Amino acid sequence: MSKNLYFGGSFDPVHLGHLICARTAAEIIGCDRIVLVPTAISPLKQRQDGVASATDRVKMLQLACDELLEASGTAANCPAADDVQFAVDDLEIGRPGPSYTIDTVRQLAKRGEKRPRWLIGADGIATLPKWHEAEKLMAEAEFFVMARAGWTFDFATLPAAFAPLEQRIVRGPQIEISSTDIRERVRGGKSIDLLCPPSVSRYIRERGLYR
Repeated sequence: MSKNLYFGGSFDPVHLGHLICARTAAEIIGCDRIVLVPTAISPLKQRQDGVASATDRVKMLQLACDELLEASGTAANCPAADDVQFAVDDLEIGRPGPSYTIDTVRQLAKRGEKRPRWLIGADGIATLPKWHEAEKLMAEAEFFVMARAGWTFDFATLPAAFAPLEQRIVRGPQIEISSTDIRERVRGGKSIDLLCPPSVSRYIRERGLYR
């Protein structure tokens, strides 16, 4: 059975930084499958920032995963034994209301995945106690923190329930790519090649996203 590492986000769009850091974390933690979980975006936010629709974001994630699978030279039903595989789960997209991670974790539990491993970026630690049912979430999921080299944080500032996070930090490569910058480059008519998987860059151009 695959050892999954769940990685949530808006992925608007997914870029190479997401994929490289997630793969690094999975290798360090000992997971052989990364499940990308795109969060739902409210209609208001779609109108405000020129972001992509849920359908487009899921499609871009699927394209990225397919491209990685093809690059590994493996068949979907016969992955290389030493390779980390990528998959997409759109369960939050199909669920009404806000995309609370606690609801996702409980939905996964109903599928038989108890206390799933969940990856967050280091910049999310300070706000984690404010997440919906945050302390219950810490008990129902095993969080890992992807940090850049040299990153530090005063864990004494967090409630006691979040103390275990200090032992679950994984150090990843420092990759200065952001979805916000990619959207701005597209709006400015600049190339996003080498920032996203080629299939994703192509899809953005063909669909006229972020313009």
